[in-house]
This record gives sequence, structure tokens and C-alpha cells, in this order.
Amino acid sequence: MLTGLGVASPEGNALLFFTGGMGQAVNVDSKNKVSIVAPNAGKMGVVILPVTGSFSGRLLNPETNKVITFKGAILQTQRLGSGFFLDSSTSGAVVFAPK
Repeated sequence: MLTGLGVASPEGNALLFFTGGMGQAVNVDSKNKVSIVAPNAGKMGVVILPVTGSFSGRLLNPETNKVITFKGAILQTQRLGSGFFLDSSTSGAVVFAPK
């Protein structure tokens, strides 16, 4: 779904950026399975649904220690995903892009 990705590596082949400066490197394999690159491997999860092009996930906010959920859609022509997150006290954008 997310085209232009390189081979999976310890540095990741894609990035998730969140409003407020949070970011996370991930690896997306050829079957659209997402694995989180250290050090946040246990603090985040992402799922891509190839049929619809949607993605969703959760992230532990290091400042508040609360889980933030996010969702969006991957736009193949633009080679990126765009979405949003909602928290009890804030909201913002999330971008999913090749590294």
C-alpha cells in the first residue's frame, strides 16, 4: 500500500510523524505488516488494512504516559498516509511516509 519503501532495517523504512514533534520509525513489509523500531517496540502498534488503504494504531505518549489512538488513510498516488489522533485533552495530525 505505501509504495517506495526500502528494505526493512534497524532504522526503519517508513516514518510516522505526529503533531507536537513525536515521531517513530517503523518497518512495513511486502504484506503490509508493520513492526515498530526500538526503543518504542512495546509502546506502539500499527495496522494497515490493504483492502481500504486505512491505517490505525496506538502510541504511548511519553509526556502524559497515556495511550493515544490514531487513524488515517494511505494515498498511493501521493506516496503517504495522512490522519489524525484524538486524546482527552488534545488532537492533531499524523503523517505516514516512506523514509
